[in-house]
Amino acid sequence: MTGSANGAGMPKLTITQPPGTPVYIRIWRDGGNDGTFLLCARNPVVPAGCYYTLRLADSAGDGWNGGFVTLCVGGVCTNYTVYGSLSTIVFTASVGQVVTLSYTPVGGFQNQISYNLQASNGFNIFVSSNPPTSGFNAGFTVNAACNVPAAPIADCLGAFPVCSNQNISLAPGNFGNTQDLSPANRGCLLTNERQGAWYRFTSNAAGTIAFTIQVAVGTDYDFGVWGPPTWNGSCPPNAPPIRCNWSAVTGNTGLNYTSLNATEPASGPPFSRWIDALPNQDFLLYIDNYTMNGLIFNLVWNNSPNTILDCLLPVEFLELQAVPGPRQVDLKWSTASEHNSAYFQVERSADGNRFEPLGIVPAAGNSTTLTEYEFVDKEPLSGVNYYRLDQVDADGQRNYSNVVTAMFRWGSVAMNVYPNPAGQSLFASVELPDEGGVRYRIHDASGRLVRSGLVQGTSGMNQLEIPLDIDAGSYLLDLSDQNGVPLGNARFVRR
Repeated sequence: MTGSANGAGMPKLTITQPPGTPVYIRIWRDGGNDGTFLLCARNPVVPAGCYYTLRLADSAGDGWNGGFVTLCVGGVCTNYTVYGSLSTIVFTASVGQVVTLSYTPVGGFQNQISYNLQASNGFNIFVSSNPPTSGFNAGFTVNAACNVPAAPIADCLGAFPVCSNQNISLAPGNFGNTQDLSPANRGCLLTNERQGAWYRFTSNAAGTIAFTIQVAVGTDYDFGVWGPPTWNGSCPPNAPPIRCNWSAVTGNTGLNYTSLNATEPASGPPFSRWIDALPNQDFLLYIDNYTMNGLIFNLVWNNSPNTILDCLLPVEFLELQAVPGPRQVDLKWSTASEHNSAYFQVERSADGNRFEPLGIVPAAGNSTTLTEYEFVDKEPLSGVNYYRLDQVDADGQRNYSNVVTAMFRWGSVAMNVYPNPAGQSLFASVELPDEGGVRYRIHDASGRLVRSGLVQGTSGMNQLEIPLDIDAGSYLLDLSDQNGVPLGNARFVRR
């Protein structure tokens, strides 16, 4: 067996056997010193119901050295780590269960560590920073749609609709969830997708389409445009682009009115020929940062007539954010344009399905400039909160925004433990919104779970006593409520 995607030294073999057939595995050391190895076996059949994939990665291929991710499903928690380049965990969860992810760093080389959580369609629900943040990282309540996220702008299915000749600015940061380009449809973009973004637009009249992608000196952006007569509107595109530029010349690129070639290779100039458009023709634009340096681009249109891409959107949402604080959740959103808008109704849900109104924010009415809004949820739910906006026009027409989540953990006082070093008992000070059970878990220095249990707490500040029938050493105490919502963690020493 050769190396697998999990690492050159981690072979992978798939076999099919009738139930009850014995399988014998022989393992021997190829070289080096005595040590331990890890053998994993699983059923590759896709599980029924809501399932998710947790992928843990180490860029150096030598494991996490004791660091671990704590995955909690409905209050039942398990630690996972990496011994090579990649570990993949597929798990199921029922509708209504709370899923949380926390990270505990151990040892050095934390910049080699990252992980992500994918929905059943392969789209990312959460992507950690590199290195991951210590402590609580993310959480959500499983909904009827199994929390499948919408496609991001880095995927063709998430292409942003352009509805005017306004300038667009973006700093693409990732490759998206799916590989949309291949030798069959990429044209001159020989390296497929880099760090890019997709856009859709439709001509409303006969005319010409041209644009400039403005970038910093020393940065190489490339692009492709799909449209008539070859593109049929599908994602990924069914044919090569009608305009394509892969010039290695850094700086600005795009379509102008002096260039003559529809496509340019690496040795060509950075601009290609304009597009002659007829009414009601659809186009798809992909812009990617070949340099992958995270720098922004500005897309500036030079169309004739300049209204050729105009279409009527009641509200063009730019962003909705939900930021949890110690006592509230702050909601912020902005619009790029509004037409005949009356108000925004802020709605919240505990499960992502049934939403209830929280309040009303008056809208600008008519605007072609950036407008920013705010709303404060002063009594958020403990755990995962789902938010969306119900935008209502003056004529009663409604338009919903995307759904965002915020994990709210009650209390502005950080959890503390004492005495430290501790004897037979350890006390943890923690603030709770309501009376109920508090789950505790104690991990040793290697991340192994050594003790767990349940203690009762009351509303407000608590001094919870944790029994320590464990050996002397260094440990980590982790507290959560009965739904698995993290309350805090702290290190201590048992003397």
